[in-house]
Amino acid sequence: MKIRVLFEDRLAQGQPPRGYGPHAFLCACVADEAATDLRLVRESIDSKPCKGNGNVVKECENAGYSATAFRLVAVLDEDKVRGLFNLPGNSCKSAIRTAFDAKVAPAGVILADRLVLLESNLESLIDAIRWVEGLQPLAEKPGLNVRDIALNRAARGPRERRDLVRAALPSFDRLVRIVARALGAVPAGPHMLP
Repeated sequence: MKIRVLFEDRLAQGQPPRGYGPHAFLCACVADEAATDLRLVRESIDSKPCKGNGNVVKECENAGYSATAFRLVAVLDEDKVRGLFNLPGNSCKSAIRTAFDAKVAPAGVILADRLVLLESNLESLIDAIRWVEGLQPLAEKPGLNVRDIALNRAARGPRERRDLVRAALPSFDRLVRIVARALGAVPAGPHMLP
């Protein structure tokens, strides 16, 4: 079964550009997690940049985000998501997941375990990669090319570095485990739906 990962990504929108860094890095990490061939993982995951948290939610609504639809995993930037659901700035993640389900899931179906709130934003992934590489965080938000080069380099690099990035960024690690589980590659962990 194919998995579609919807990224809140303001740098790219629509079909991912060739060499889309978030996709390349996610696929490499899922292949590590599942101990399977990277080529098979790439064929099973479709990443789509949506240019904003609101567009990710709309994609979920339009796809009939349900247990019978093809598998969707929504990746939202935690730094701005509370306003999307009209929640107070200090709302906890469970309140965000409840609001997400209320907005996109059919009555009685809880799918928030396919929602990943990326710590801060996608740039936090770049900062974690730079930390693992012994580099300082970027002073400003990287452009699309800089970001994709860094993510593709990390995807092709040694697994040990990807594991360190996952450890440094637990929300991205959760994304990897959710996608690997949805592909049927690893057993379910706590709080992870099939």
